[in-house]
Amino acid sequence: MDLSIGRPATGAEFFPRPDVIARLERALGRSHVSFMAPRRTGKTSVLMHLEAAAPEAEPRWRINLERFTSPSEWVEAMLVPFVQERPRWRRLLGVLEAPLRRIEGLEISGTKVKLKSSDWRRPAEELLGLLRTTATRATFLLDEFPILVAEVARRDLAECRAMLRWFREWRQEMAGGPVRFLVTGSIGLDGVVRRLGLADTVNDFEVLDLPPLGAAEARAMLVKLGADNGVAFAEGAIDAALAQLGPPWPYFLQLLVAELQDATSPVDVALVERTYRERLVAGPRNKYVEHMWDRLGLTFDGEAARLAGVLLDALCARTDGLLTSELRALAGMRARHDDQVADARFGHVLDVLRHDGYLVQRPQDARWVFFSNLLRDYWSRRSA
Repeated sequence: MDLSIGRPATGAEFFPRPDVIARLERALGRSHVSFMAPRRTGKTSVLMHLEAAAPEAEPRWRINLERFTSPSEWVEAMLVPFVQERPRWRRLLGVLEAPLRRIEGLEISGTKVKLKSSDWRRPAEELLGLLRTTATRATFLLDEFPILVAEVARRDLAECRAMLRWFREWRQEMAGGPVRFLVTGSIGLDGVVRRLGLADTVNDFEVLDLPPLGAAEARAMLVKLGADNGVAFAEGAIDAALAQLGPPWPYFLQLLVAELQDATSPVDVALVERTYRERLVAGPRNKYVEHMWDRLGLTFDGEAARLAGVLLDALCARTDGLLTSELRALAGMRARHDDQVADARFGHVLDVLRHDGYLVQRPQDARWVFFSNLLRDYWSRRSA
């Protein structure tokens, strides 16, 4: 198993997650799916696996929406697979390619599709209408959908509203039909649409989360990564690694093994703890924690940014976590307005911190803790 640092894991780099894949497969068999998860949790790797593992008669197309700024670009990207050479799905695409090329308002050059006007609804509806007439299941995997929504809203709120309402209408029209949509992203979709007053446009998705690896999975992955990358773990070292890292996300396990590759003897508990402290928390390789530190200032401004800092600093000091009521009390101490305004701000900040991968609420005791020990220990070091 090769190491994959800073890019999605595919092929031999992908650690199988059969339970997650099976849940997604079952959900897509029933309805459209919202599959949100913070950055560095392996979400995009799961989507790429879903696309690669699709049956020949049931194509799936992953579309990365992060770089798009308009509904037109999104629709163009949905049309591209039908003009590409995709041998696996030639039977389906061969049937649809000719009628798709006859859609008015399209400019097709090789494997590129361009809308000739700003009217994106008509070509989108013709594409989906054609797909609806087939007996073949087709799934669009829309990666970073909330980022597209936020960007379209920033440029033209009316256009964003039209896009979301059109998309919901088509999901409703296709209920029980052969076309499915899976939307995913590293920022919370609910938080984005709620701020826009458009929460009702996404309330029909079946919502699934992406949990960290289970204890047995995490151990198996560390053993496999070590064996395939020249890292020999001494007795107790794997337990120490999992205790240091906390919730075992694949990315963090790979970071640790990458830092241990220079070890010339079996990795013992002391080396694991020293490597975690000196190389992962404080070392140059881990760009994830730097990104999360810098990103907070872009996510919030003014009083919301100060409140987010207060909550995160408090949780650095309380590694056992805090209850919602305890966090709300801290927020209340900072409030400069009436209780209703303060509570609304607190709810917004806590929701964003959860969706954006800073905090998680433990199911066993409802206490809020940092999303990862690594982020917590970095935060504590930087804010000291």
